[in-house]
Amino acid sequence: MKVYTKTGDRGVTSLFSGQRVPKDHARVEVYGTLDEASAALGLAKSLTKNEKALSIIHRIQAELFDVNADLATELGEEAKRPLRYRLTEDHARALEQSIDSLEAARIPQKGFVIPGASSAGAAIDLARTIVRRAERAAVKLSKFAEVHPPVMVYLNRLSDLLFVLARFVDQEEMIAQVTAKVKRILTENSAAGLSPEERSFFEQPILEPATEQPSTPEHPAANDAAADTATSTKKPAASTLLGRAKAMIEAAEAKAAEIGVPMVITVVDGGGNLVAQHRMDGALLASIAISRDKAYTAMALKMSTEAAAALAQPYRALYGLNTVDGGRLVVFGGGIPIADDGVIIGAIGVSGGSVEQDIAVAQAGLDA
Repeated sequence: MKVYTKTGDRGVTSLFSGQRVPKDHARVEVYGTLDEASAALGLAKSLTKNEKALSIIHRIQAELFDVNADLATELGEEAKRPLRYRLTEDHARALEQSIDSLEAARIPQKGFVIPGASSAGAAIDLARTIVRRAERAAVKLSKFAEVHPPVMVYLNRLSDLLFVLARFVDQEEMIAQVTAKVKRILTENSAAGLSPEERSFFEQPILEPATEQPSTPEHPAANDAAADTATSTKKPAASTLLGRAKAMIEAAEAKAAEIGVPMVITVVDGGGNLVAQHRMDGALLASIAISRDKAYTAMALKMSTEAAAALAQPYRALYGLNTVDGGRLVVFGGGIPIADDGVIIGAIGVSGGSVEQDIAVAQAGLDA
């Protein structure tokens, strides 16, 4: 079968339902725009190795065939052949489930997002804007022709999903880059130039990630990879992360009181989401955000902020680390991952005193 049919040489084409329409017909405009979106998603697939993202993107591309078929279908007396719409409300619900799943694994971000943190994420953002354009074109079409209602819902949810997916990919790419950088240092001769503290960190055994599960306070994300042994606690954990967080905060506050410095103590879950935060009387207001970002950093990097600080100094392996992720990463001590049976399930962040005092209070909480 030849690619060229010559049937469109006069500027007309056939809808799926058989009618001949101009190539600038509103229906052609909508499904042609979605074809662009699918191409952008193909670019994203070529730029990422994240299995979860690849699976979602491939599924979307397959579904877009059905979306375009519905958009190219005009039922009624003029239809050349009997057809039925393919999309149902279940398709939009499936997109919502994907959004919820990604949100559970994504570390929250504040403010507007500037695309480009990763190549794959930028491609997904490009697809998102194209889908928005397709949605606007579908609205125009709906003013004078029928558009299958589930298609409109699907387009709206799809752009939402692509926004969340782009952020998820950006996050995973950032973590992968940092991890790869650390591993490379381990295998290169440059490791000889590390300080004893850095070498100690790198030489800690890597723990195996658990199987993938949805992240909730009761059942934290199991694929949150490895913890270093220095962050692991051996004491029995509370039945819930919140219960454990309360115990940690109580112990940390006791240590802060012993030192005589009011502090803010924050615990986040495996997705970097706030579980509990406690501000002692007299603690600095600024410590509310700093302690939260310390916990976020320890969770995002899967290492203590003290270890990250050593690596982020000029001429060190991760110099400039504090400028990525919107400047949210904190590179001074006071944030420590919380590990349970070798799996990182959250992190604690402390702010209010000197770096040494913050570390001591965070460690006291971790030891609870």
